Formats: sequence, structure tokens, C-alpha cells
Amino acid sequence: MSGESGRPSSEFLSEAQEVVESFSRSLLELDAQQRRGDYDPDLLNAAFRAIHSLKGLSSLFGASAISELSHALESTLDGLRLGKLPLSPAALDLLFESVEAFQRMLATIGHGETPPRSTLLARIDALASETVEDDSSLPLEGLDDSILGVLTEYEEHRLRENLRLGRRLFRVHASFDLLAIDKGIETLKSKMKAFGEVITYLPSADASSEDRIDLDILIGSDASLTQIVEGMDGEAGTSVTEITLSRRSPEPAAAAAPARAADPVAAKAVEARPTAPVPESPTEPAVEPAPGDLTLRSVSQTVRVELSRLDHLMNLIGELGVVQANLESTLDVLRAQAGTADVARELRGHLRSMDRKLSLLQQGILDVRMVPLGQVFDKLARVVRKLGREAEKEIRLQISGSDTELDKLIVEELSDPLMHMIRNCIDHGIEPPLERKNLGKPMAGRIDLRAFQKGNRVVIEVEDDGRGMDWREIRQAAVRKGLVADAASRELGMPEVVDFIFAPGFTTRDSATEVSGRGVGMDVVKTNISRLSGMIDVDTTLGRGTKFSITLPVTLAIIQALVIQTAGRTYCIPLNSVLESIMVQHREITTVEGHEVISLRGKTLPLLYLDRIFDLDHQGATRDLDRLYVVIVGLAQHRIGLVVDELLGQQDVVIKPLGHALRAVPGIAGATEIAGGRTVLLLDVSTLVEEVVTRPEKTPTPAPRKELVFRGR
Repeated sequence: MSGESGRPSSEFLSEAQEVVESFSRSLLELDAQQRRGDYDPDLLNAAFRAIHSLKGLSSLFGASAISELSHALESTLDGLRLGKLPLSPAALDLLFESVEAFQRMLATIGHGETPPRSTLLARIDALASETVEDDSSLPLEGLDDSILGVLTEYEEHRLRENLRLGRRLFRVHASFDLLAIDKGIETLKSKMKAFGEVITYLPSADASSEDRIDLDILIGSDASLTQIVEGMDGEAGTSVTEITLSRRSPEPAAAAAPARAADPVAAKAVEARPTAPVPESPTEPAVEPAPGDLTLRSVSQTVRVELSRLDHLMNLIGELGVVQANLESTLDVLRAQAGTADVARELRGHLRSMDRKLSLLQQGILDVRMVPLGQVFDKLARVVRKLGREAEKEIRLQISGSDTELDKLIVEELSDPLMHMIRNCIDHGIEPPLERKNLGKPMAGRIDLRAFQKGNRVVIEVEDDGRGMDWREIRQAAVRKGLVADAASRELGMPEVVDFIFAPGFTTRDSATEVSGRGVGMDVVKTNISRLSGMIDVDTTLGRGTKFSITLPVTLAIIQALVIQTAGRTYCIPLNSVLESIMVQHREITTVEGHEVISLRGKTLPLLYLDRIFDLDHQGATRDLDRLYVVIVGLAQHRIGLVVDELLGQQDVVIKPLGHALRAVPGIAGATEIAGGRTVLLLDVSTLVEEVVTRPEKTPTPAPRKELVFRGR
């Protein structure tokens, strides 16, 4: 078997086996929890997502038997997670049997043969035909229409299920910094899950400020209001209220529970189970190996090395570089002493040899991590054809720069953002064929996927020739969803309005399609790109199309950095973001619309003072206004000047992750160690540039002082 590109099945086998193993792990945990009397509904969602992924993967590679079984299981799992089917022991048995069936099919493909149709299909159909008592009779009076009206089918089911179980309903209002919303939500979610089930996240109309986003989070819990309030202690900007509905009675729920668990469907499913494999098609006999033939050997012969192991090796190289720098300092001390010239000369030779070997080792590790973007682009090409057919649109994908290389970590993290962007291009951007014809456009829509090197960074562009974005429609949707007040929205220009597409939960669609429209895409795109120290720009023209430009570093493993000092603290700036450094005097600085700028070669350059944005205290020291250094940094077409006190030189550094306390601090990408054993913070240039470029009307928000835990003097 081979995919559409003619490649052998090894890639499919490796990916499919990982998905099946993930599905199996979800089932095992689900079974264990159900035996204890309750289960986390997220496990059913995880199982559903795994089978959905396996269905798409097997379809692309032409594994029809796996695709057919996955499709049947997907419908069943969707019914289970929506409460339309009973999660009985018999249902779980059938799901576990499907894991074994998948393993046998993959083993058959691994031997170069075509697996037959599964004998489980009839039993899965029998299970899917059974239903449980509909929970829609539970009234929801007392719940705001603004909440009930935007709940998905799954969220409404989970809401009613919590009521059926007699749980209380609480609304948690939380406020998050836009630059750290993902970290804030995860932290709050972990606290809330200790009390019950998180049902949904909804944008709140009560925005506290323009640089923050407020969410209303619905949770069902057996805890009291006091317990939840105490549990949220320490989370800034949160408040908890209990929602009282007109009817919430535990007694009927308790009585109804055994009826759901009794599961007469299970008996029917067992009775319908054939004692021997029965052919379901005269042309394709459904012959499967006996359960005793199942082997635990892995089908894939591919060895995958975790990036964490390469990161560990890179960290060791970075530490050796620090050791080498310290030895250089020791050598200078030794050479100053009388009678040590011969020893110093020999040590110098050894250090030069060590430097060459370290450089080769470092480059070797980087070469191992670098992969061509074609790995992602090829998958996207298959997806575009598939989604285009489903949407009944003819799409022509033009790919260039697929040989451009990036760090494997970055390439893997790019898969989901690029997928979301392609989906939006097909569903929102490209018009239907007849509409394009009436507009004088070719009936086939075009999507350009480009990658190219730009200086020390890589730029990836996704561009379509569709309808473009109507920024007025986006503005109206933002007002409806409470992201901005109506009066304030009228003062926003097109760039500020278009930026709303990256807000969590934002969509202009009144209803979701199979491709998009659920408002869970573009916020993920921006969050993932920011994690990679990258930046995303949008250029759209109504009626002509939209272009997304992503600017990324080549690698995040080891970088060259400019070491600077401001207010007595030492920081590092990634050198691939530094364009130049200049010295300015105070009289050269002017103020435009409340912001300090300088004129550089006829262009206005906005300034950003690091001591101000990080709220640093100069501790009585007076800044020399005639020796202000400006480090000019840029991403894509954006340029700003970082005002610092001193430039201390350049050094290769290895980025190390921050601790939990500093992980969500905006403007900081990580920590690193420099010569002398000092640990300093590495600046996140993309966040700093975005702070100035996307919100020029504001003064950058100072970061918390806890950021200054790592100090280099």
C-alpha cells in the first residue's frame, strides 16, 4: 500500500499505530474510571478524536478497511459522548475488540497484504441503533439566553447531565492577559477540575480593559460556593457565582441512573454477536485472524527519537560552552603569572581544539533536528484535495519552498496552525465555483503555500484568492460576542478589527460546518506561533483574497544572542532578531502621539524602554542621557528600538525553559546561562514587537516584578 504521493506505507503504519495506542490508552482509563462508578467525559472525547484522526489518515492512504471501521466507530463514539448511546460494559468490550481489529489490520498491511472488512461492523451498527432516554426534558429556565444560545450540542448535553446528577451549576468569571491567556486558562482549568466538570468557556461582555480578555466558565460541581471560592484563591481577576435554575432535583436523577446503567442494549449486542466470522460481501470475504493469533510485536520498524533527548544533548553542549568560557578566563589568569608560559600555551591549544569539536558537535545536533517543510506541505496537499471535494470546490494548491528547513520541533508545532489556516481558506475564503464565475474569477480557487528564508528567519505564507475579509462584518461579530463595546469599535481601524479573528471563540459564522465555524481555530494558530517565538501578520483585501504570513526562527535549540544590560540587570536578545545597534542622545528623541520615537534614515522608529516595560528600578543610578544605546529589532516588516544601557557582547546560548512562576510572563522567552555561571533571561522579541505594533495607542503594560528572579550583574 502507498499513499497518494507514492510513498510506502511505513509512514502510515507508524502514525496509525500511535493513534491506535492512544485510543487504547483512553479506553483503559475510561474502563478503570467507570468501574469506580464515574468517568471523565474528556476521555470519551479523546477516544473520539483519536478515531477521527485514524479515519482521515486511513482514507488518505487508501486503507479502506481501517477507514470503514473507523467511520463506524466515530459515529458510535459521537453518540456515546453525546449521551445518545449507553456506555455499557458490552459497549466497552466492543471498543476494545476494535483495538485488536486495528492491530490485526495494521499487521496485515505491514506484510504487504490488504486487510478484509471487519466483522465488527454489524455489531457496531446494532449498538448505534439503540438509544437511551433523552435528557432534553430537563428544563434550563434561569440560565441566560446568552449562554444557552451559544452552547454546542455536546456542551448542552454535559450541562443537562450535570443537572441530572444533581450537581450545582456555577459561573466563574475570569480575566486574562491577552499575551498569556493560554497559560492562564490551563492553570485555572486545573483548579476547577478538582471541583467538578468544566462545561464551557464563553467570552464575557464585561471586559476589564483592552489588553485583557474576560471569560465566563460554566462548571458543574457537588461542592459548595464557599469551597469553590476558596479553591480559586490566588487567581487574580476571578469571581464565582452560583446559577439557580427553576428545577434541579437529585432524587429523579438518582432514580434514573440505574435505568441508564441497566442497558438492555448490551444483552442485544451480545445476542447478535456471531459465533464465527460471517462474510459481509460476496466479493470481499471477511476473514480475520483468530484472537489467539494477535501479536504484541510492533508493526513499524521506524525508531523515533524524542526531541527531549536532543534537547538534553543540546543543553549539555551549552553547558560545555560555559565551561569553555570559564577556562578561557582561568587561562588569562594563568598567563599573567611568571613561569607558566609553556603550560598556558599548551592549554590554549587544547582549548582551541575543544572549541572546534564543540562547534562540530553543536552543528551535528542542529543538522539532526533540521527537517524540510515538505514533510508538512505534502500532508497539507492531500488534505486540500480531500476538503475541496467535501466542500464541492475545486482548489488548486501551489507549493513553493518545500525544501526550506526548520527545526523538527518547530515543524511539528506548525502542523495544526497550518491546518487551521488551510481549512479557513477553503471554507471561509474560496467562493463556490458558480459565485467565482459570476465574479469573473476562475472557477477553481487558488491557495498558495510558500516558504522562504529571510535573513536568519523563515517566512511561511498561506494566501488564497477568495472573497477576503469584510472587516466591518468582523467588527459587528466582535460587538455581538462582547469582545468590544459598540462605541469603542467604531474608533478601530481595519488592522485592529482584523486582529479579533485571533480571539478565543471568535467566528462570524452563525452555524458550524464540518470544516470550520466553531471559533476554535485562529486563536490556536496565534497561540502556537507565539510559543515558537514567531509572529503572524494578516493582509486581506475584500473580493481579492487573504494572506497570512508567519515569521519564525530557524531553531529554538541554540542561538546566538546579544548580551545587554539595563538598570543593572543583564538580558539576552536573539541575534537573529537584531538588525543593528546605534547610540543616540536624548535630544534626538521626539514624541509622536504620546510615544517616544527617533528618526532613522528618514523613517520613524518607535522606542521601547526595557526598564519601563519590566518596571525595573535603577536603584538611584542616573542614566547617562548622552549614552543611550538603541538595539533595533524586527520581525517581518515591523521594526522597533529597544533602549538599553550597555552592550556586553555576543554569545551562543541554549534556551532553557522557565519555571512555573515565570512561564506566563510576557516578553520573556526563556532563560540561559552565560560566562561566569550567570543565569539571565532571554527576551521574546516577537511579543515586544507585537506590543508596540498592534497596540500603538497604549503604553506597554509593565510585567510583574517576579520576573526579575534571575538577575545577572
